[in-house]
Amino acid sequence: MKKFLLFVLFLIGVFVCFFVFPDGAVATVISSGLFILTLLLIDRVFEAKTAEFLKKVVLIGMLLRILTALFIYAFELETAFGPDALTFDLAGRRIVDYYAGALDISAWGVEKALSFTDTGWGMNYFVAGFYYMSGANRLAIQFISCVFGTATIPAVYFCANKIFNNIRVAKYSALALALFPAMILWSSQMLKDGFILFFIVLSMACIIQLYQKFNILPVFLLLVSLFALYALRSYIFYMVAASIVGSFIVGAGRTSAAVGKRMAVLLVLVTAVGYFGFGSSGVETEGYSLARLQEYRYYQAEGGAITFGEDYDISTVEGTATLLPIGIVNILFAPFPWQMGNIRQAIIAPEMLVWWICIPFLISGIRYTLKHRLREAIPILTFSGMLTVAYALFQSNIGAAYRQRTQIQVFLFIFVAVGWTMYKENKENKDFTYQTKRKKIVTGF
Repeated sequence: MKKFLLFVLFLIGVFVCFFVFPDGAVATVISSGLFILTLLLIDRVFEAKTAEFLKKVVLIGMLLRILTALFIYAFELETAFGPDALTFDLAGRRIVDYYAGALDISAWGVEKALSFTDTGWGMNYFVAGFYYMSGANRLAIQFISCVFGTATIPAVYFCANKIFNNIRVAKYSALALALFPAMILWSSQMLKDGFILFFIVLSMACIIQLYQKFNILPVFLLLVSLFALYALRSYIFYMVAASIVGSFIVGAGRTSAAVGKRMAVLLVLVTAVGYFGFGSSGVETEGYSLARLQEYRYYQAEGGAITFGEDYDISTVEGTATLLPIGIVNILFAPFPWQMGNIRQAIIAPEMLVWWICIPFLISGIRYTLKHRLREAIPILTFSGMLTVAYALFQSNIGAAYRQRTQIQVFLFIFVAVGWTMYKENKENKDFTYQTKRKKIVTGF
């Protein structure tokens, strides 16, 4: 199977090189180099049997992402699926033209593209740097995003196996990430999502490793991941940083009860500091005041977008408290059937059905984790909890919620895998007990 998948990817690469020349050739060569590096790292990090499994899953994940990227590129569907790609393309071109002397700072869009305070400035400069070296090539950025999205698979496997010490849980987690449509869609475009997802999981893998044993390499990789997250989406950087601090403070508790109490206090403190800090005059900034965030929620509701809770005012405690449960439900489970307003949104209905079916396993997996693996799972629990609350309050657009849920869902899949593993093992135990009793009845032994 591995050879067949490699052969299919090779044929696709040849096709792209010849029929989308020269952009396709550049995209194929660069992404192939990065993908081969990913396979080599899998061989180095994991034992032989695990590496063979992961390479097969990674090849499937890469194939699905490349095909999706080509489909979107060939039919110019960026506006339909990820209009931010056109924004990054324009920003990259503006930066290149500015440093080449073709544009000055007064030209439209140049100052915004050059700004290090504008959200996502890291993506602007990444695109610009690539365009400067190889020319404007959106397909190449898409293919690189595919590689980063695929490289997240072994990182998730590493996290799941380290936390639960269970091969089944780790395998199911990796398969979910490789095959789930939302993970494929958002990591196959010229968007920040694929890169953000990779660096979130890599940072958590480093924290988990450092939590168990100190080593200089995880420290270095963690610092790289934190810088990348700060450049791509700064508020996620702060949440990961809080998870790092929380994992060591909360994990210092000697009993599960002590760990649980410390974690509850930490979440309350972080939420309170975030809420009152954003709104207080002492630290309020133009970009992150509660008033500005409320305006952002109203802005998302414009243009006929499918929204939730847009009438709630998060600048008041009452509005926040009322919106929070509604927001959490929508962030985790939307879009619901009544929220799918067109064919493009209805396409994801089968995916959502699968996700809703997974919810009982998610709940049982989280219950098991809180009871038996709380200390080990503190980093991902803290991060997932904070990001869920943040998006529940600051998002009001169903489409954006579906897209940004992947940053939480990547860890929720681990808990789903735990719940599914428990279900499978219980079923196997019952079948074994039944067969044993049946054998005794038939043979008399």
